[in-house]
Amino acid sequence: KPDGGINVLYSRVSGKTKEDSDELTKQNSLIMQYCISNGIKIDHQYRDMCSSFVFGKDKRPGLYELMKDMFAGNIKNIYVLSPDVISPFFYEFFMELCSMCGVYVEIISNVPTDEAKKSITYELLSMSDIIKKRFAL
Repeated sequence: KPDGGINVLYSRVSGKTKEDSDELTKQNSLIMQYCISNGIKIDHQYRDMCSSFVFGKDKRPGLYELMKDMFAGNIKNIYVLSPDVISPFFYEFFMELCSMCGVYVEIISNVPTDEAKKSITYELLSMSDIIKKRFAL
């Protein structure tokens, strides 16, 4: 653990298309620009390409790897473009977990990403379908 942990970034998009991949690259670039301009070295990047309300280990391996490293005490700071990248549904819980582990999370912008604005309706409809199927409504 260099200096008590490393600096990492986390990025996520909802889909797996070329546009989504480009959005993921854009997120990483914006975070890296912010870090470079503030003299911050990013040691590792975690990323996922799935819906914000999906939390399965096979669907969000980047988040699981990040949390495993965080629980092991290997991470000092996490840099994220906006809260929706983590999840509108999981954000507060995630922030509390980070706090319990002594990890600081820097949210670069409180403005939702373009990707989030486009996908929120789709995600809410998909989530209602999942709830209906799980609870046989």
